[in-house]
Amino acid sequence: MKKRLCEINDHATFYTELEPCITYIQSSEKEKIFLITSVAWGVDILPRISSLNQLHSIFIFSLERVNDGHFPVEYFKVVGIYTELDVLFAPIEEQVDLVDEELQTFSTFDQHRKAPMCIPEQSFEFLWFQLFKGVIMCFPCVSQIKKQMIDACRQYYHHNMKELKSIEQFEQEYRPEHAIHWYIKKSFLDKIINKALRNRDMNQLYLLLFFIKDLPESLAHEHKRFFLSGEKSFSVYRGVKLSSDQLDELRENLGKLVSMNGFLLASSLRSVALAMATKSTKRGDSIPVLLEIKCSTKDFDDRVVFADIAEFSAFADDQEVLFDLNTTYRLENIAHDEQAWLIEMTACNDGQAAVEDYISEFCYGMEDLTITILFGKHLCKMGQFDEAKKYFELMLSGENGEDRAWID
Repeated sequence: MKKRLCEINDHATFYTELEPCITYIQSSEKEKIFLITSVAWGVDILPRISSLNQLHSIFIFSLERVNDGHFPVEYFKVVGIYTELDVLFAPIEEQVDLVDEELQTFSTFDQHRKAPMCIPEQSFEFLWFQLFKGVIMCFPCVSQIKKQMIDACRQYYHHNMKELKSIEQFEQEYRPEHAIHWYIKKSFLDKIINKALRNRDMNQLYLLLFFIKDLPESLAHEHKRFFLSGEKSFSVYRGVKLSSDQLDELRENLGKLVSMNGFLLASSLRSVALAMATKSTKRGDSIPVLLEIKCSTKDFDDRVVFADIAEFSAFADDQEVLFDLNTTYRLENIAHDEQAWLIEMTACNDGQAAVEDYISEFCYGMEDLTITILFGKHLCKMGQFDEAKKYFELMLSGENGEDRAWID
């Protein structure tokens, strides 16, 4: 059982006592947790943890048949009660895949706000991703940490033989021009990168900089090829599951900017995205949402980067497009039809304009302040002092001498 669970999910923890298990779940605020428990433990544990945001799905395993009504309806995160291991594994795998497909986090920004420095928390997160892209592109000598990244990945997936083989192949065969292929391939890379970006984990992101820097450069190269193709205006689609709180937040920010928590994969085929949005799930709090992203190349410059990745994909018929890390979208309209909520967005340059205004005001009187130092100061302004400390320590361990005076 343990081996199979480690193959389904990249990290599995096992407990034989109730309290340590509850403590772990309560303390893992940045994770998405799938809990497998017995009926007896479920009765005790669910009242204490079922409302926690980090708890995604609950699976009850019992050697004896139990009525589905054993747990009250308010425990909507209970996917089911299972009496056979082989039957249990399939819904676990389905829910893990669903998390990978969901739009985990996003941040909004009011581009019409008159005072760039007086901004709410969500806007600070928006600026985090805009600034982070600038940091990784100017970070020196990231190729030197390739071995550190591979060693860290081997340690993280040490129970998963399938992923260890993939890591070995990556070490032997990877070249920078292969970055898109490796990211969209179902492998160790997309999972660990998406998780690090979702959690804004500076230690993990530093180890992954080697690859995260290659990917935008590959996208920029393919983006130029797309422009040469002459296509000027088009729409792409992405199917996601949102919570009611997430949907409400987007509805409250119509006309404003939104950015995703990382790279965004979309399809030119509405039917493919709609199928993803409406994919059946036994959880009762997931809302099917179809994102429609309108792109008009005459309205933005090379700061909005995306690429047609069909030639890199195992699913070329899906006609997929990959958007870069700091792409921003303007929320145009939100409506509901019979199958899903439709969120219409337009890719735009406005995110970079917002960053330029923020930098201009933040750096007033400090003309020599680099974006790498500005990013650390931005973490402090977000109140993330521990993260800022880690970031500056990582900076000091590098070779960017011109920033040392600012850090010291």
